[in-house]
Amino acid sequence: MRTRSLVGATLALFVSVALAAPAWQRVQIGGSNLSIELPLAPKAIEIPLTDAVRKQYSTMKTYQVISGQSAVVMTYSVLKATKKVDIDGAANGAMNSMKSRPGVNGWKGNISKTTIQNRPARRMSASFDAGGMSLKVEGMVVSDGAKMWQVITTYTPSDKAGADLSKRVLNSLKF
Repeated sequence: MRTRSLVGATLALFVSVALAAPAWQRVQIGGSNLSIELPLAPKAIEIPLTDAVRKQYSTMKTYQVISGQSAVVMTYSVLKATKKVDIDGAANGAMNSMKSRPGVNGWKGNISKTTIQNRPARRMSASFDAGGMSLKVEGMVVSDGAKMWQVITTYTPSDKAGADLSKRVLNSLKF
């Protein structure tokens, strides 16, 4: 009898944990041809940009997902001019923007070259302290002519679930 109660309680706990687990889904970023796996539906957000920067783009769509202590921010943008995206400038700009924020200390970051389905990409990784909290940032910038996608994940270094989420999200990018 006790065994049945224990099995029943264990099964109930397993079912409740399984039901509470995120329902991963593949979504397209900003209606573009790049898709990504996310634990929750993304919500559209506005990012603060100067008018001079915003005027360079015909399209700029940004989305965010917050899951536990982790966050994912995705941006799809298209330059107005027919020139190619400066992918190195975009990756460096993203890293420098984070690094220069008030309260950021102990910055350690790097950018490496890679590709996603034969398109140029840059993998970004950084760790730092901000507001008394240690943070890890990992991301990708991908370009295709005048189009650019940026996916950035943040989590605390001690959060294994956050690290796993970041890895899954960044490894799921697919055209």
